[in-house]
Amino acid sequence: MTVTAPPPAAKARATWRDYLALTKPKVISLLLWTTVTAMFMAAEGWPGWGLFIAVSLAGYASAGSAGVFNMIIDRDIDHKMARTAQRPTTSGLISTRDAALFGGLLQVLSFAALWLWATPSPPG
Repeated sequence: MTVTAPPPAAKARATWRDYLALTKPKVISLLLWTTVTAMFMAAEGWPGWGLFIAVSLAGYASAGSAGVFNMIIDRDIDHKMARTAQRPTTSGLISTRDAALFGGLLQVLSFAALWLWATPSPPG
């Protein structure tokens, strides 16, 4: 059985909301809850605003990147299910190339932010 993708959306322009949808925000909220909880446990209390913000934003970007690549991989089968048929990659609103660039950028920014602001300094 051959699966064909639907035709691209006619001249529609993707907005920031479409790119946000690629990151699967509902799923990420659950992942961030466990991350933040672990930060509080490791710090035995409040980890501090800097670490809290850095890990929350970088964690969102990292998990969001995984969501983007998941939508790229599944774009050819998502049109078969009503729940996923209108995803930006499935509908053609965001091209595979643009989605991959966005996902890659999120991953690079996430790695850099975690490296710079969430990596403990070596004991000295």
